Amino acid sequence: METYSVAAVVYYDVNRNNVLDPEETVRLDNVELDIGGGSGRTQGGTGRAVVQGVPAGNHTIVIQTSSLPPFFVGGTPVTIDVPRNEDVLVPLALPIGQNFPFHYLSSGDSISKGENASDGEGYRSILLSRLRGYYQVPVSMYYRGRGRGPSSDGADRMQYDLGNLHPAYVLIGWGTNDWNQGCAPSACDTIDNLRSMVRDVKAADSLPCVGTLLPPNVGNDPRAPESRGEWVVEMNELIRAMAQEEGALVVDLHAAFMNAGGPAGLIEDHVHPNDRGYEVMAEAWFDALTRPRSFSGTGI
Repeated sequence: METYSVAAVVYYDVNRNNVLDPEETVRLDNVELDIGGGSGRTQGGTGRAVVQGVPAGNHTIVIQTSSLPPFFVGGTPVTIDVPRNEDVLVPLALPIGQNFPFHYLSSGDSISKGENASDGEGYRSILLSRLRGYYQVPVSMYYRGRGRGPSSDGADRMQYDLGNLHPAYVLIGWGTNDWNQGCAPSACDTIDNLRSMVRDVKAADSLPCVGTLLPPNVGNDPRAPESRGEWVVEMNELIRAMAQEEGALVVDLHAAFMNAGGPAGLIEDHVHPNDRGYEVMAEAWFDALTRPRSFSGTGI
C-alpha cells in the first residue's frame, strides 16, 4: 500500500476561532500528532511536524494530550484528505474565557514578592524573561499579596485581584507564614485557604497553579527549627493532594530546592531565597508551565 507524508503546524489559537490569524504567532514544539497510523512530533521552534507513512484517504488528526503543556486543549478536530501538498494547521487553545492571554498573576507572601532578591522581584523577573523567550510575544507578570502574610490574606484578596487583572494564569504561593499559627498541618487553615483560592481562580476562568512550600534553612536561624522542616514536608503532602482534587497544577518548589542541593545554599535567612534560590524557583515554575504533561505526570 502506498503511503504519504503529511506536514502539520501546531499553533496557539488565542481567540479560539480555529483560524490562524496574523497576530497568532505562537507555535508549540514537542506536540505529538497521530495521522492514519503514523506519528510525528513538532520541533525546531516552528511547531511543525512531518508524519510519515500515512495511507491515502480521509483522516482525523489526533493530538496526544500527554504531549501538551498543562491546560492546553485541542481546537475543533482537523480532518484532512491524503495525499496533500500544503501544511495542515492544527489549533490549540487555553480555556481562559475572556481573560488576557499571556498575563500571569503571582499571588503570595514575601517569597513571591522577592524579598532578599537583588532586583526586588525574585523569581518573577526570571520567569517573565523565560516565558517571553518561550512564546516570543509580550508577556505580563503582576504581583499581588502581602509580605509575611498568612494564607488567609490570599484567600481574602483573590477574587478582588482576579476581577482587576483578569490573568490567564495564577501562580499561588501562600502558606509559609502559617507556621506561625503554631498548629499541626492538618489543623491549620492553610489547605482550606488554598482550596478557596483555587476555586476562585477556576470560577474566574483563570488557570490555577499552586507552589509547594520551600524547605526552611534549618539550623541557620532560630526561626527555622527542625520541627519547621517536618511541618513543611507534611503540609506539602496536603497541598499536593488538595491541588490534585481541585484540578490545579502543582509546582513542586520544595523538590526543586532539594534536587538543587538543599536550602543551605539557596536561602538567605530562614525562608527567603537568595538570588540563586530565586533562579531555582523560576526554573521550576517555567518547567511546570511549559513542559509536556507527561513530564510532571499531571493530567491537567
